[in-house]
Amino acid sequence: HKLNYKGFRTLKDRRANICREFSVAECFARFSTLFDHGPESANPGTVDAKWSHGTAVYRHQRGDSCERCGVGLRLHQDLLHIHHANGDARDDRPENLRVLCLDCLRKEARGGFRPLAAEAMAQIQVCRREQGLLDELDWAQTIALADAAVEGLLHYYCEHNQPVPRIAYPVGTGKRGIKAPCAELAWPSRKQAVSLNRPTARRLSKQGWRCLTLSEALAIMNQR
Repeated sequence: HKLNYKGFRTLKDRRANICREFSVAECFARFSTLFDHGPESANPGTVDAKWSHGTAVYRHQRGDSCERCGVGLRLHQDLLHIHHANGDARDDRPENLRVLCLDCLRKEARGGFRPLAAEAMAQIQVCRREQGLLDELDWAQTIALADAAVEGLLHYYCEHNQPVPRIAYPVGTGKRGIKAPCAELAWPSRKQAVSLNRPTARRLSKQGWRCLTLSEALAIMNQR
């Protein structure tokens, strides 16, 4: 309830389904980018080490883009996965296969709830941003493309008629080889943001932003 998991707090008509379908594995996968360490499958490059002939042919035909969000990952093919839509990894019929990025895969009900490392998620968001996939989104698109760890906050902000935030938003420029800090949620005109970790929040604060960590934003949500 305090996480507003999948919108449990705000989407009252879905509460029964959210409770019935709750999975510890799925919950961990959704919040896996918050952990410094996790299972091996959370690391980039460990998925799809071997493909069957059917999946290899399908992957070659479909190219290097995610079929759900559209992000092109030609230079980061370790962040793509062949997903079996019906959950049966032995069923390699083309109509049962989907090429998904690892972010879309962890949000897929039959994706095996694979954890995702923060570094991998960050790279996917960089590619999406560079390809214009994070520009001018509505609420549904923002919830679909943001890190799953902030989904509860997004449902809450949407219900309370807040402006749609920018996601994976770089603030300022990097210095001395250090990348610019990136806010998971940002309202640039207000200079307000939410970060997944405290070091990034501190860097943004030094640039004049009012930046909350995810835990701080959730605490405020639960006070109301």
